Amino acid sequence: MEAGRVVAEFARLQGALIGALLQLHPSAAPSIPLNLPRTGALIIGGDSWMWHQHGAGLEFVSAHGVCVDAHTAMLDHPDGVDAWRLSTYLLSLGATMLMYESERVDAGEEREIERVLEMMEHDGLLRRVGARTRLFEPVGA
Repeated sequence: MEAGRVVAEFARLQGALIGALLQLHPSAAPSIPLNLPRTGALIIGGDSWMWHQHGAGLEFVSAHGVCVDAHTAMLDHPDGVDAWRLSTYLLSLGATMLMYESERVDAGEEREIERVLEMMEHDGLLRRVGARTRLFEPVGA
């Protein structure tokens, strides 16, 4: 899969899932996931999604098996992406490769995906969230 497209798709989808969750549970806003039920369901664009809490994050899984594991900074950066979450998403789509320019990396190799995200940052497509983090967000988000 092409990195620019899949990163934008992941960011948009994660943002939509977080937004729908906050509409369903507005009182949860300051402390997601602490103020939420441990599991739940919602519908985005006609697709059914289940969520469950794990640690400080939430995992959303569609009826088709697509997985979006939302990061702990989801309220401040609902479109944020890191290598592990992008890898999880890619693998849930059945993708085996991530492509960027002339690079082709294994969808399950977190370090290689991190390198692609850094290349996208260098090219001005992503920006790092904070100086010492591995979380990126699309430029213009």
